Amino acid sequence: MPIVPSEDASATAILEAAVSERVTDSAFATSKLRQADIGNLGHSTLHRVEVLPLGSIRSGTSLRDAKRLDLGWRFLIHAASGTIAAATVIKKGDKYEFAGFSEGDLVTATDAAIHFAEGRDEIRNGRFEPILLQIPELHIAVLWLKDLDGGSDYIVRQAGQLMTSAQFSEYLLDLAKVTRRKRG
Repeated sequence: MPIVPSEDASATAILEAAVSERVTDSAFATSKLRQADIGNLGHSTLHRVEVLPLGSIRSGTSLRDAKRLDLGWRFLIHAASGTIAAATVIKKGDKYEFAGFSEGDLVTATDAAIHFAEGRDEIRNGRFEPILLQIPELHIAVLWLKDLDGGSDYIVRQAGQLMTSAQFSEYLLDLAKVTRRKRG
């Protein structure tokens, strides 16, 4: 399997408890989850969520070496119709806490990016950990495919656009320079 979802038993247990509680109470806050056949809900593609602060984007610094903030874990939620939501579990101290469900463009884009990447030879022939990487100051969220064997990492900016992490780092560096100049 080219994309190897992360595993974290504690985060998974928190997610499953949150889903079970909301199913029992019919208390989903998002429309697609409220309308879904609860018996067909499942989760997959556990992946970390990390934030790359603008100040960590520096010339000659790779994504692996850049200082990133680990926000927690994210799961894609599936119904019979396909991926309909995501669930986030965050770390508070040494424990995990359910943060919430979300729907929308980022969920759809993450699912599409994973499917796109799985069809690429570069990805099919390796082993990659999926990470949702967010750069809030630049309004960017991408799927980072971190090579588990230490080779080239890849970034999917949007379905249909695969680049190496080195190419992406140069792209970010250019954007960061413009943003810093605008801020004065």
